[in-house]
Amino acid sequence: MTDWRFYGRKEQLAELERMLGRKRWFFAKVTGRRRIGKITLIQRAMEELNNTQPVVYVQIPDSEPTGVLSAVNDALETFHVPADQYPRPNDLLQLAKLLESMAENGFILILDEFQYFSIARVMRNSARICRPASIGWGQRPHRCQGA
Repeated sequence: MTDWRFYGRKEQLAELERMLGRKRWFFAKVTGRRRIGKITLIQRAMEELNNTQPVVYVQIPDSEPTGVLSAVNDALETFHVPADQYPRPNDLLQLAKLLESMAENGFILILDEFQYFSIARVMRNSARICRPASIGWGQRPHRCQGA
């Protein structure tokens, strides 16, 4: 029987499955209009690969850093991420380090509505100065000085 809730997107699904199948961390941006099925696309790719990697989904709020941190900490609890291995962040720099550590350890991190996570906001609220860097597939992110 045809699943009418999800159809099409064969090329996008194949590309996402290829990226997830590499089992190494990367950044991927899935864009589209609201309510078009971006999260469903990611879920379908993980189902078809019989994903065994831990997954954390965070709905990023359109708010100041405290709201973002609260949403992340709530998601970490919801997805039973052990606090002794992944300490809860208290600022955006700690959040960046946490996400890096989780990705390096095999987590799939889904940050929904990520456009609200403004780099300008991070830079304004960070105690350290980071040079911007573009990140390509398979490259490691630029680390902050002193990090």
